[in-house]
Amino acid sequence: MYSAAAEADAVGGMVRSGCIRNFLTGIWSIMTIATLNLKVLPRRMLLAKEAAEYCGIPVKRFPIECGVVPVVMPSGTKLYDMRDLDAWIDTLKSGDQTGDDELIRKLRG
Repeated sequence: MYSAAAEADAVGGMVRSGCIRNFLTGIWSIMTIATLNLKVLPRRMLLAKEAAEYCGIPVKRFPIECGVVPVVMPSGTKLYDMRDLDAWIDTLKSGDQTGDDELIRKLRG
């Protein structure tokens, strides 16, 4: 025969004995393992917003400050190559920045 009081006593006993805590800890361990096994595929080409975040520059300032020319994909989408962004950041770190005027002069020969 079902008794709510008996069920409450049984649940209370499980809580006091740690059964529920152990069960939840086991579930959490399984969830943690599943989360760690997720694969993140690296992307080489980034949209302007993603490239700005990658470089740590506000999106509105990115086209002004960034010296990297985006790659125009066959679909017409403009994407930034992470390798180009890395090279640009490396020039900033080394202090070997080339001004626009100097770059145009070099291109004209």
